Amino acid sequence: MVNNAAASFRVKVNNMLMIAHDITLGKDFRLFFQVVSVLWLLSVIGNFYSSVTLAYIGTIALVTVPVLYHRHQEHVDRYAGMVHRNISRHYKIVDENVISRLPRSFIRDKND
Repeated sequence: MVNNAAASFRVKVNNMLMIAHDITLGKDFRLFFQVVSVLWLLSVIGNFYSSVTLAYIGTIALVTVPVLYHRHQEHVDRYAGMVHRNISRHYKIVDENVISRLPRSFIRDKND
């Protein structure tokens, strides 16, 4: 039983390390850009608040957001769908503009 748990844990850790390796090498540009954006956003937020304050705000959010979502689920889902469609449309435009500017050899290597 312990060996099975250790083996599955090892597989999960290796997968996480492989994903982290791909992110740091920039193999998946979309994921790399997302990680850079989130880290930048966290650094900006961290400049305004202390760690204790951020932990407190996070705890309060973890307690209240599920209750508020359950109470207003239809409205939240409708607006989240609208926001998702808008963001997807803008992402597609940016993605097309970025990919069109990449050298052809890089695009062929990415598809292989």
